[in-house]
Amino acid sequence: MIKKIFIFAAAALVLAACAQKRFDSLESTPVSRYDIVYDDARCGVFDNEADSLVTPIEYDSLSFLRRAEEDSVAVVLFSCSKDGMEGMMGILEHNNEKMEILFPN
Repeated sequence: MIKKIFIFAAAALVLAACAQKRFDSLESTPVSRYDIVYDDARCGVFDNEADSLVTPIEYDSLSFLRRAEEDSVAVVLFSCSKDGMEGMMGILEHNNEKMEILFPN
């Protein structure tokens, strides 16, 4: 019995050590596929369907603007700021390709 408790405790300890804190917080967007995630005062975009980051967590701020679709090409648009520059960032839904336009403040 004690051996089973020891094995269970060891397994729980290993699992707890392997688990990592993914993000400090997240902000849902109107497009359920994407969330804005925050970590150490920076943010990025997370794809809930792929369970992975679309962008590195490198932005100072991100704000959902809208989802646009034309000729079956869908783009999710965000306003963004990074390293003293501001602009827009878009993500193509079919392949998560990122497009970014930044201008100095």
